[in-house]
Parts: sequence; C-alpha cells; structure tokens
Amino acid sequence: MSSLRRFSALIPAAGPDGVLELQGGNFFLLLTANASVDIRVERGAGGHAEQFDAQTGGFLVRRITPWSNLRILGPVGTTVTYMVGTADTDVDDTDIRLQIATIAGVAAVTEQPSTGFTDTPAVIVNAATTAQAIAATPGRKRVSITNLSANSASLFVRATLVSANDLYEIQPGTQVEFVTSAAIFLRNNSGAAMTALVLEEF
Repeated sequence: MSSLRRFSALIPAAGPDGVLELQGGNFFLLLTANASVDIRVERGAGGHAEQFDAQTGGFLVRRITPWSNLRILGPVGTTVTYMVGTADTDVDDTDIRLQIATIAGVAAVTEQPSTGFTDTPAVIVNAATTAQAIAATPGRKRVSITNLSANSASLFVRATLVSANDLYEIQPGTQVEFVTSAAIFLRNNSGAAMTALVLEEF
C-alpha cells in the first residue's frame, strides 16, 4: 500500500552544509528547492549509499528495497518541498521530471511571503569607494536597500567590488528592492561617507 506525504522545510544548520534528515521509505520526489541541494540515500550502517548532486526540483528516487534514511544536504536556510514515503513498485527508478509550461490567458499567481528578517547592520560607504552592502545568501527571498534621507548624494548599485559600472541609482530618502540571493555592492561617488540600511527577507 502506498503512503506518501508532502512537506515544506528549511535545511537547518549542521556541519559545513546543512543536513535535513528524513526517515526511511522507498519513494522520494524533490518538488522544488531555492538553491542546489545534494540527495543522499543510505541503507543501514556501513551499507550501500547513493548520492545525487546539484538538484533543484523534479528529481525522483524510487527503490524496491526501502532505504534506512535519506538526507538532503545544502546551504543552511534553503527551502525545499518534497514528497516522501512508501509506494508500490517493482522497479528501481531514478528520474528527472521537470516541465516547462506555457500558460495562455489569465492565471492567478500567489507569491509566497517571507517568513523572517535578518538583523543586518547599517552599511557605511566611504567617499569615492565601493563597499559590499550584502553577501550572497542562499534562501533569501528579497533584499531592500535604503539611502538615508540625511545623506547628501545618491548611492549606486554595482555587481562586484571592482566593477566600473553603476547599475542602479538610489537617491537620498529612497529605497530599492531586489529579489535576489546574489551579493550587492554600493558605490559612493560623493565627497563624504554615507550610510545605507539593508533589510533581508527569508
């Protein structure tokens, strides 16, 4: 008899990478992951193990012989949704089930809200310098950067510390939002140090 359940979870802190431990079963389907994760299937102490690296969604493992545990390894804070349990099968199967769909007409879309903020210190950008405002962070949904109204000039977003190109202007008293997990750098072209506020959402 088949018995499958759907879960959504965050990979917790454990070792250099996070490890999400699942119980035994013989069916696993990774539906989505907002960062690449590794799947490790193990059968008992010292037993056979299989590992599948850099998966992001649509990855299925089904085995005749149940495994003792299955581990999802990836950056701490990565959100994964999956189905796991037992299923009737007469074949070992490993498959990628990704689909690209074209949606015509009107479709309702629901955005998944963030579930928490990070208490990020204000960023000081010295005159005529570029500073890293925020590090690359897997699992982040959105980051907001505010140029304080007390500042005397605009701040400019750059892609790298050594980049010569200003990509986005943030005027004093305004803010900008980016839906990204990438690092963000700020350039100060004025003659005085300026402060920016950073808000990360997860």
